[in-house]
Amino acid sequence: MSRVFWVLLGLLIGQPCLLLPAQSISHTNRAAEDLVQLKLMAERGSMRAECLLAESAMSNHLFADAFRWYSAAAQQGLPEARYQKGRLLLFGQQGKIPNQSVVAHPRAGLDLLYQVATNRHLRACADLGRALKDGVGCGANPSLAYVWYALSSTNGQDASHEIMNQLAVQLSADQIKAALLQVQAARQGHWPDSPAQVAAAEAGKPAVVIELKLCGLIFSPHGNQAVINGHTLAEGEHAQFMTAKKELVLVTCVRVEPGSAEVQVAGETHSRTLYPLAH
Repeated sequence: MSRVFWVLLGLLIGQPCLLLPAQSISHTNRAAEDLVQLKLMAERGSMRAECLLAESAMSNHLFADAFRWYSAAAQQGLPEARYQKGRLLLFGQQGKIPNQSVVAHPRAGLDLLYQVATNRHLRACADLGRALKDGVGCGANPSLAYVWYALSSTNGQDASHEIMNQLAVQLSADQIKAALLQVQAARQGHWPDSPAQVAAAEAGKPAVVIELKLCGLIFSPHGNQAVINGHTLAEGEHAQFMTAKKELVLVTCVRVEPGSAEVQVAGETHSRTLYPLAH
């Protein structure tokens, strides 16, 4: 009989495991043991295990869990994990499972993706292009979007090249020429300004007047945390803080590392790096 038959029959009488064929039970136990071993490796700091758990969580729509494992691997400097974390921050991910959604924090995501893109990560370049094309976390900028899509294109025949053709319709000949010069400079290591820097230059807005103090750092296998002005925040979490003008502003904990924490203050174009108070 088929495995489906045994499962359904087992569910009907409330004893699914007892009625599964021995081969299926063995396979299930082996998979469970493999998962336990993988989690143990991840909790000991294995970047490969952390990424495998994150990929598994993403495929099962456990986006918050995926974010946590990608954050752990990103903290150790793994480029792919930093890319995946930046992407989740940029676009967010709405899950159907309770407490498994990732709230978008586009500015923080842009900063992280820019760090990865300037280390020649092609998909990060494409995501920066998309953000600049659609105005996600920054103002729409077709010329700069063209630059980043060009940097993500490898053979002139991929999806990035098609989008470049669409953007070219919006640009003048001089703008396209200037964009191509930026592409050439970037390929030699002279990267364009980040979307956050461009947005700051265009807006000319002052930073939010708020003093943030890093009072402590907490590290554990279940996620790192920063204690900021009395608030304990894990990576990806946010809380409201009082500004000097007695106004509430949202602050997001982007990354926690040994000796520092990176936060994004709503209304600011650049993230802040906080360091522990001297004792």
